[in-house]
Amino acid sequence: MKNILSIIAVLFVCHNINSQIILPENPFDSFGNPSIRKPIEINRNGTHHQDIDINEGNYPPYPPIDPETDGEKYVFWVHGLNGDIGSWIRAADASQNNVTNGFPARKLKSVSVIDYTQDANLYGAAQQLGEIIENKRSDQLALGEDPTQNFIIGHSQGGVVTRALLHRDLCLNHTPVENLGYGGIITFGSPNQGARILNNKHLFNDMSVDMCKSLGAGPAEELSQKTVADLFIFKINVGDIVPVKDIVDKICTSFVGNLVDLAVMNQTPNITQSYYVGAPDITNINNCSDQDLVSFPKVAFYGIEPPEGLLFRTGAYFLKSPNEFDYFQANDDYFLTNAFIENKKKYDAAVAKWEYYYFLAQVERIQYCKLPNVLLDWPMCLSAKKREMQTLKIFNAYKQGQDWFNRVDDQYKTIIGAIDYTKTTQWYCECENVKTGQFTSTPVAGPGDCPPSSKNGIVCSPVEYTIFSQIKKDSDGVVLSESAMNIPYATAPPRKMYNSSHMQMRNDDNTKKALLEIYDGDVGPAYKTAKKN
Repeated sequence: MKNILSIIAVLFVCHNINSQIILPENPFDSFGNPSIRKPIEINRNGTHHQDIDINEGNYPPYPPIDPETDGEKYVFWVHGLNGDIGSWIRAADASQNNVTNGFPARKLKSVSVIDYTQDANLYGAAQQLGEIIENKRSDQLALGEDPTQNFIIGHSQGGVVTRALLHRDLCLNHTPVENLGYGGIITFGSPNQGARILNNKHLFNDMSVDMCKSLGAGPAEELSQKTVADLFIFKINVGDIVPVKDIVDKICTSFVGNLVDLAVMNQTPNITQSYYVGAPDITNINNCSDQDLVSFPKVAFYGIEPPEGLLFRTGAYFLKSPNEFDYFQANDDYFLTNAFIENKKKYDAAVAKWEYYYFLAQVERIQYCKLPNVLLDWPMCLSAKKREMQTLKIFNAYKQGQDWFNRVDDQYKTIIGAIDYTKTTQWYCECENVKTGQFTSTPVAGPGDCPPSSKNGIVCSPVEYTIFSQIKKDSDGVVLSESAMNIPYATAPPRKMYNSSHMQMRNDDNTKKALLEIYDGDVGPAYKTAKKN
């Protein structure tokens, strides 16, 4: 999912920020259409969804006799969306060669030079993967080797392509398992039940508008006010806003120029239409109950990233490949988060500065506009009021940027499905005694149950209150855990990789542990692979 997640690094599409740009309202702050007025509350301390292994209790017992493991086998490494032959290079190399301590090489041949079309659907990609495997199978048969000892490891989309191959072979073509060129499949971070991010991809544009509008508001408002001579009473230099303005330029301009064009063009090639949540192809793959498929060895590994700072920890390994690190060393995913925090501090500082200037302007306005000063120097009172309003505008504008830093993670989680919402509404009849100021709010069944006024000077109006409560779900930063862990008829329990993000899981310490489990046969004897001498 490289290019759809390039948008993580980009975040957003916006080329210019100035005070004349008119942008639509932030869609993340608008829900529904109010009848009269509609106060909205978002309960951000919502419930945490617990992942459930639907296969629990149904795993077949291991065969009493392990298969032969002394012969050399092939392991096919399949890359994900817009990946390439280097996507698994560290793990593939370490599996075949003794290149790192604590990870003995195995009697296998890594096949990572695997590419497949992304312009077709899953089955078109599976056809190409099958041809590569069949060529190796022919070579092995000529040498008297057993191709059913081979297995496939697929990351992200690559795991879904692998499952499409299995579906084609066993459910559509009914190929006898002994005639296959592989005897097991393993998925890493694959959207086995569909990728919610594909269903919500349109929200990236909304997110981009919100980012550019919010981050650009403060610098734009401050620059527009620089032409007002009255502001120079505070001795503000244009250089004061450069650090914040640079942030806007880098995210809204530089990132766009480097990455957005690629993301917009390639983020959703045709193959992704096969595995959005509810897509016919992934649905058909999941619904097959052919007996050979049910018993065929298959297991899922899935990542769980802590929810705090999810967007930027995930985005770190879309900006920097985990394979740039040494074998299984892609463990630090905070380098982008730290930059994010530093930039947020600049907005916090700008908000604090303009809050202080606003306070000074209030003091000045009170001084000049009180009696008898206001009578003696009315123009100074008007000028002080103007300065007070101007500083308030700049303070509120920078506050928009500060607020964006606080909500961007939830926006991203909403797109990938890691935050969902339940909605509850309630009508109230709110009444005020215009004589005494007494106020009451009473729940009612609907707006018709609230009288508009009474003879006693009580004015009432119906108000609908809406509460959106968050439902929080685990993910690897791209794919929900509930999707990645769920291969129907899995033959071993799914294995959790805690603190491994979607791209990171190809070359971090958890990858090392996962591969050791695989080669030692802990997830099933079909994957057991002898160590090299």
